[in-house]
Amino acid sequence: MQDAILNQLKVSHFQVLAPSRHTALVSTVNPNLDWLVSVQEYAYRLEKQADEVLWLRDDVLYDVDFTRLLKHARQSVHHAMVFFSGGNPVMFYQKHHGGIDLRCVFSARMTTHDVCQNLLSECSWHGDNFIADMAYVIDSVESYYRLSMKLLSGDLLYTVLDYHQAGNSLIKGKRVNIKRPSLKQHHAYLGDSVYVHPRSLLHNQAILCQHSYIDSYVDIRDSIIMPWVYIGSYLNIKNSVVTQEAVIRVDTGDVIPIVDKKMVGDILSQ
Repeated sequence: MQDAILNQLKVSHFQVLAPSRHTALVSTVNPNLDWLVSVQEYAYRLEKQADEVLWLRDDVLYDVDFTRLLKHARQSVHHAMVFFSGGNPVMFYQKHHGGIDLRCVFSARMTTHDVCQNLLSECSWHGDNFIADMAYVIDSVESYYRLSMKLLSGDLLYTVLDYHQAGNSLIKGKRVNIKRPSLKQHHAYLGDSVYVHPRSLLHNQAILCQHSYIDSYVDIRDSIIMPWVYIGSYLNIKNSVVTQEAVIRVDTGDVIPIVDKKMVGDILSQ
């Protein structure tokens, strides 16, 4: 996904850590690397020593030139560095890990921000701010929607979806069932096992997550349909994030709870 991620950097061993959902980070980072990388959670003691250690947050979209950033970190006289974006700590870097043992205890109730604050208190870090590069904290439905649409439309600087480079307007997973007349969108992402009825239409920007089912005569415009969501017939979805429980209008902030599950609901209950 990120063609610029740590490109052409050669180290004997490098560790990239995230506080949770690290398997998703593995699938994002590993295909772009031609050298050994291991991904672990914050909660666990490092299993191996490494030449360098990089901590990434799982609630941040990194639109960053990692090559330039790590070159800066390596040339710094400081052993441990924390990078901030908009006042938020978004990345931690250490040289020659093994000399410092971070004795941090994390619980499932802690937020990612709590984890970062604990790390800041456990070690003496040199602070540095992003200037040209950006790291966006995903801390609300609105930010999730806005950043997803920026990524989908190719409006980020360094993070580029491969299909944009090929000039395509559609990326889809496995076992997707959608007919060409439904594709009226500028850009769309369809996850695995998505079904769109031939009488339904996608407009502008559309993200349909895995196992979503779109029934007949539905218009979806500038919206995100979350996983395992059923959209019933004759609905007009616009500027929204749709879950199994509610339709969230990102333009107005309105949250419309779902009462009639035959209109919108869990695909497994249909």
